[in-house]
Amino acid sequence: MAAVLFLLPVTSVVGGYALLGIFLFAAALHVMHRWYDISGLVLYAMAVWVSLAHPAEVRDVPKGELP
Repeated sequence: MAAVLFLLPVTSVVGGYALLGIFLFAAALHVMHRWYDISGLVLYAMAVWVSLAHPAEVRDVPKGELP
């Protein structure tokens, strides 16, 4: 559900923060099970974080168009 919200322009901020929470929960679960390779989850979280830091309005991209 969070991924779908993240893909929709209207709810991308809510979906992004939900995805960050899910990635944090998944990383904690992996570490609790002694699976320490969470680099993929960290990479996905950083990608979401960057997209939250640079929304389309800041980059002067009209809504509905790709940069």
